Amino acid sequence: MRKFYCFIIIAILSISVPIHAQHLKFMEIPLNGTITQFQEKLKAKGMRYDKFTSQQFPAGARFFNGVFAGNKANLIVYYDAKTKIVWRAKVTIDYQTKEIWQRKYSEMREILLKKYGYDSEYYDGEQDGEDAFELHVRDTKGKTLGRINLYFGKYEYDYKLFICYTDEQNEEQNNNSKMRDF
Repeated sequence: MRKFYCFIIIAILSISVPIHAQHLKFMEIPLNGTITQFQEKLKAKGMRYDKFTSQQFPAGARFFNGVFAGNKANLIVYYDAKTKIVWRAKVTIDYQTKEIWQRKYSEMREILLKKYGYDSEYYDGEQDGEDAFELHVRDTKGKTLGRINLYFGKYEYDYKLFICYTDEQNEEQNNNSKMRDF
């Protein structure tokens, strides 16, 4: 009889415990939690916080340097300035020539498709007259976790490849937080 009561209690507890939402991951780190927590996880992955450059950005963004997918890269992490919850990570990688940029763009696009599946929802298009790619990442039940954008930028003498990871749930919460100001 005691086993039966234990089973009932465990069943009730398992139903009442909230299911934690999944979030899009960047460098295997969920785009969730506070900026301080996220920064510590990035540090463990070898990313370095750039305090000086971060101070040039508005509230809600921090700048990092390090290596991403074998490339020297810069990283901007966006978070809700009020709640401090992370919602986006944007990588920039500089290249000297357009030819190198185009080759790396194709490589990164292929890696994303291999990782998330060729049957994922994705779009090839253009941004500022150059190739652009958007991939919608879903969980095993088909719920969208977020999106990954891959696109190009030309700045003076450098060609920049941007890879932007946006968590859908936390982006929505960030937008709702801003709307409360109006």
